[in-house]
Amino acid sequence: MSDNKTIDNVHVHIYGHEMLGEVISRARKNNIPYDKDMYYDFHSHGHVYLVFQQGQLTLIEDPSGPQEDEVWLNYFFELLILKYD
Repeated sequence: MSDNKTIDNVHVHIYGHEMLGEVISRARKNNIPYDKDMYYDFHSHGHVYLVFQQGQLTLIEDPSGPQEDEVWLNYFFELLILKYD
C-alpha cells in the first residue's frame, strides 16, 4: 500500500446499486466525467471496484496494479475534487 494516495492509485469497493447511484449522483453534482455504461452486476459476486481511469470514473473487476489501495467513498471523492480544483 502506498502512503501517498492520489486519485490515480486508489479504488473503492462498490457494494450494490444504491452505492453506485450515490457515485453517479456525486459525479453529476461535481461535473466529473463518468462511464455512462457502468452498472452493478449481481453476478460479479461483489467484486466491483470504482476507479478513475482515462479521465473518467469507471468500474473494474480487479483493482491490482496501480490502483491497489482501497479507500472509503468520501475520501475517494475528496481526492477526485482536489484533482479538478
